[in-house]
Amino acid sequence: MTEIFNFDEKIHLYNKYSKESLVNEIFPEEYNLLLWHVNSECNFKCDFCNAQKTKAGHIYRTPQEIESAFRRTERKWFIFISSLGEPFLYPKFLEILSVLTKNNYIALNTNLTQKTVYELPKYVDINKVLAIHAAYHVIELEKIKSLNAKQEFIKKVHFLEDNNIEVIVSYIAYPPLLNRIKDDFEYLKSNGLNKIMAKPFVGVYENKVYPNAYTKEQWQMIQKISTSINSVDFLDMPDSFTGRICDAGNRSFFLNQKGILFRCGSSEVKLADFFNIEGFVFPLKVKPCECTKHNCKFECVMNSKNVKQSLWAKILNHV
Repeated sequence: MTEIFNFDEKIHLYNKYSKESLVNEIFPEEYNLLLWHVNSECNFKCDFCNAQKTKAGHIYRTPQEIESAFRRTERKWFIFISSLGEPFLYPKFLEILSVLTKNNYIALNTNLTQKTVYELPKYVDINKVLAIHAAYHVIELEKIKSLNAKQEFIKKVHFLEDNNIEVIVSYIAYPPLLNRIKDDFEYLKSNGLNKIMAKPFVGVYENKVYPNAYTKEQWQMIQKISTSINSVDFLDMPDSFTGRICDAGNRSFFLNQKGILFRCGSSEVKLADFFNIEGFVFPLKVKPCECTKHNCKFECVMNSKNVKQSLWAKILNHV
């Protein structure tokens, strides 16, 4: 595990209402942040997710194409490989991680169900892997009858940790799971998993809009059982960041699964085709946020400058 960014420590110590952005606080000047949604294909079908089981319409890049594209930017990157599905289903994913970790740092989201997870240390420079965020989708794991999938998940976490890769387990606090979430966390902790976070559900359930529909007691429980940094820690930030000075496009970018580069995941303005990026000049100027809808609050927190405290702070301080 690399300590170059001290990510968790800096987030915990960060003044969320600083005039400086979190991305500037965390990442050395020579590095840019890229959030990359690599695919939307998944082997699970969670009720709270729109991931697909089909490959229709997907655009896949070879490791060579990806390596060349990043080299052409003439910049160093911290690449957070996210997904609307399961990234280990992407063709030649291990080879892609291998070329990315030659000159860049990575972190990624995965449900840890693929056997190729065990091959990861053979392909990547471990010192270039900041963390793996392992999604514990307990209902889907319990549907797998051929083996004890929950124990296999735990086994993979320990395997990665034994290879000096930090693993943070995430659990979506979907409303139907709230009556079992404490027991599920105790099960993970009793099996030696120490970094676990409950991620608030964002969406509509039974005509209620979450996360605002959580009760104070539910918020208190979600905060109490989590042992790692998560979006609960940023609930007191404003819901809208429109008009606030933002480092998206300057220090931070978003890349979608089709290879189109944006300032951030909420922006609808296309900047360039990342895999045919000749003539595009990094970085863009810092400017106020022009988005009217914000898809990822944590991304906004990372990039925004001089954010003011919201009314949520007063509410949550009394939870």
